[in-house]
Amino acid sequence: MKLSKNVCCVVLLMLMGALVSETFAQSNIRSTRRGGSGSTTRGGALGNQDDAVEADELPPLSEEAQAAMDQFESTRVNLVTNQRMIDQLYRTLPSGFIEKQRAHMQKIKAIEAQNVVLEQRVVQDAIELFRLAPTRNRHATELVLEQVREALDPKDPDSHYDPKLALEICSLLLDEENLPWEILIRAFRASYAIQDFERARMILNRLEQIGDLKPIYYELLERTSQKWQDELLVRRLEDQTGDLPIATFETTAGKFQVELFENQAPLTVNNFVALAEEGFYNGRVFYKVIPGAFALTGCPNDSGIGTIGYSVEGEATNEKARSHFAGTLTMVVDDQGNTDSKFMICHQPTAKFDGRHTAFGRIKTEQGLNVVYELNSYDATKFRTRRTEPSKILSVTISNKRSHKYVKTPVGSAITPVADDSPIGDAQYSPSSFDLLQQNN
Repeated sequence: MKLSKNVCCVVLLMLMGALVSETFAQSNIRSTRRGGSGSTTRGGALGNQDDAVEADELPPLSEEAQAAMDQFESTRVNLVTNQRMIDQLYRTLPSGFIEKQRAHMQKIKAIEAQNVVLEQRVVQDAIELFRLAPTRNRHATELVLEQVREALDPKDPDSHYDPKLALEICSLLLDEENLPWEILIRAFRASYAIQDFERARMILNRLEQIGDLKPIYYELLERTSQKWQDELLVRRLEDQTGDLPIATFETTAGKFQVELFENQAPLTVNNFVALAEEGFYNGRVFYKVIPGAFALTGCPNDSGIGTIGYSVEGEATNEKARSHFAGTLTMVVDDQGNTDSKFMICHQPTAKFDGRHTAFGRIKTEQGLNVVYELNSYDATKFRTRRTEPSKILSVTISNKRSHKYVKTPVGSAITPVADDSPIGDAQYSPSSFDLLQQNN
């Protein structure tokens, strides 16, 4: 698990503070006995955990959990000890002796290299301990919850959106009673993002029990869940026909494939394929990437305000228009609802785009969606004090095309997809294999 610089700093600060608080807690244990609630007592984000609960008041850990506890504490102490050594070495850096300074700095660099490994390991150890004994160790719990926050709301350019990881961690806690709002709402967000709507509904029910819950949450969930069932039906029919064009994206973050919705957005798909085969998208940057929201690309000058010189009629209000889910490709629209070359890739279901933006494709695999999550956070539309290299499209290759020609589709061109041996616009449109299959189901 790769940690961002921000998370590494948080790890060190948490562990340094934990060691200080632990010293006071141990002295309190010797002098006073305070009540507790066993393994379900909580600290930090989980409530007011009482660090001074005596060991005999807690149920014994299993052998596996105890081994995980020992491993985590060993890594944690080593990391804090190393950091204290680094601080001490910096304070005692010799002055005026170049060789001694060089030897001193070599010691510091060697310990810092050890800490890079320990920072990775301590989080892994914390997650393993958390899996075996949730909330039993306050320091492990704090580190794990920081991972959830970073997975859903990454603050550092080196961090990336990862709702699946966030849900895996939160799921270790969902059997616990009296969970606070923070954990449950993040578990809901993660469930919703990966389209696990049944789990999301169960979490909303628990949220309603502990506080006021706006009806909009249930309304959004029910509406999106129904659209998801419709989407799954369409996908099953498309899998049977297997005749949709495929766009393969090579990017600086990796490769992913997109199935293009030519049945529901023929004008948009024709225009996209024509531009792709011209090489228009090669080298285009993802000029605005907001983790957990979307990744924008396709601007001719990579600024977000460029234009290709013509508009394409929007197809968002068509009767069979597709809805927006994680991995959906959808067009950026102008004030008239028309589009050009710019499009975005959704990171999660986005109901507010339905009926306004033309959804024209979807990423086919979870691995492909993970590549999109790895795109660098960037915003060319804002002033950036900290420069981050934007991710780029290296190439777009189209395969599995239908027999008609793929041409640009400016507004008013009245282009109809037809076979290659028929003049564009002269032939009557015939139902696709998808249309025929849909009529028979």
